[in-house]
Amino acid sequence: MKELKLILVFLLSITIQAQIRFEQGYLIDNNNQKQVVLIKNVDWLNNPKSIEYKNNETSKVEIATINQIKEFGIDNQSKYVRADIKIDRSSEDLDKISSNEEPDFKEEKLFLKVLIEGDASLYGYNDYNLKRFFYKTNTGDIEQLVYKKYEVSTNQFAYNRTFRGQIAQNFKCESISNDRIKKVNYRESELIKLFTEINICKGSDLTFTKESKKVDFNLWVRPRLNNSKLNISTDTESAKLGNKTGFGLGIEAEFILPFNKKKWSLIVEPSYQGYKVKGTKLTSGDIVDVDYKNIEIPFGVRHYFFLNQDSKLFINLQYMINLNLDSSIQFKRGEYTYWDYKINSRGNVATGIGYNFKDKFNVEVRYLTDRKLLDELNVNTKYSTISFVLGYNIF
Repeated sequence: MKELKLILVFLLSITIQAQIRFEQGYLIDNNNQKQVVLIKNVDWLNNPKSIEYKNNETSKVEIATINQIKEFGIDNQSKYVRADIKIDRSSEDLDKISSNEEPDFKEEKLFLKVLIEGDASLYGYNDYNLKRFFYKTNTGDIEQLVYKKYEVSTNQFAYNRTFRGQIAQNFKCESISNDRIKKVNYRESELIKLFTEINICKGSDLTFTKESKKVDFNLWVRPRLNNSKLNISTDTESAKLGNKTGFGLGIEAEFILPFNKKKWSLIVEPSYQGYKVKGTKLTSGDIVDVDYKNIEIPFGVRHYFFLNQDSKLFINLQYMINLNLDSSIQFKRGEYTYWDYKINSRGNVATGIGYNFKDKFNVEVRYLTDRKLLDELNVNTKYSTISFVLGYNIF
C-alpha cells in the first residue's frame, strides 16, 4: 500500500506540470496597443480578473491584471473585454434574497466574455453562483440585461424580467415578434440564439460568436482485475483473509463538463464483483466462510491533465454505494454453523489515477477504502480492494 501511495503522488506531480498550456492569442493594453502573445488557456468557468501570458515559447510567464489590459482573446476560442459597468449582484439564496423588485446596481470594473458581437452585442459574466448577461447597441454603452428573483411574502417569489423589454426596445426588427422575445429565458443558449437572429435580421456581420457549450457524454465498458482482502475480528478471535484476486465488469457513464478545457467530468459506474473464501481458520481454530457478491455504484468526479493531443492522465474521487446479492459470512465449529450473518455492507470512498488515449482507451488503478460488511456489534469487518481497470469507449 505504501508503494501504491508513492506511485500516486509521483504521477500526480507529473500531471500538475503536464496541464499547463499556453495558446496563441492577443491582448490590448491601456494605450490601445495590440500585442500577440501566448495566453494560458484555462477555459475560465468564472470570469477572470487577470491572465498569465508569455511573449513566446521560451520567455518567462507574466501576469496582466484587469487594470493593465482592456481586452484579450485566445484565437478562435474566446474573447474578453474590460468594462466599467453597473451590475446587480442580488442573491437568490433563500437566506439572502431581496424583497425589492428593483435591481441593486453597483459600479464595477469587470472582464466580460463576448458571446455575440455585431449590431446587437451580447456578453456574459459568471462569478460562482452569479450569472449575468449584458448587451450593447451600435451607439450605446454596455448595460446589464435585468433579471431578478425576489420575495413577495414568506416563501412566495416573483421575477423581474425587464431584460425582455430592454431587448424589444433596443433591437426592433420586423422578423422578430414581441411574442418571440417574451418566450426567451435568461439563459446563455437562448439569448445567443435570439441575438444571432437579431443580427441576421439587421444584416449585421457577426465579427465574433461564442457557441453555447454542451455537456459531452462517453459510455465506457470497463472490465477489471480486483485484488481484495478482508479482516474479521470478534471479542475473542480474529482472522486475516488474505488477498483474493477476482474479475469484475463495469459500465461507466461519463458527463464531460463544458468549462476549464473540459478537464472535469461527472462519472457513475455500476460494476459487479465477487469475493469468496472458504475454510479460513480463526485464532480459536474455528472456521469462517465468506461469500460476498455485490454491485458497486460509485458516483464521483474526474479531473484530466493533458499531456498532448492524444494523451491525458486523470484522477478520480468517488463515493461507493454497495448493493449486496445474497451474501453471507458464516462461522463454523466442525460441521456446525454457530453464526450465519447476512452481509449488509456500508458505503465507502474510492480514489484512482489513470491514463486516457485518444478518448477511446483508458487504464486506471483504483483504491477502495475500508468497507464495513456487517452491522453486528460483536463482529468487526474491514474489506478493501485495489482494482486494475481497462476501459473502451463504445459511445
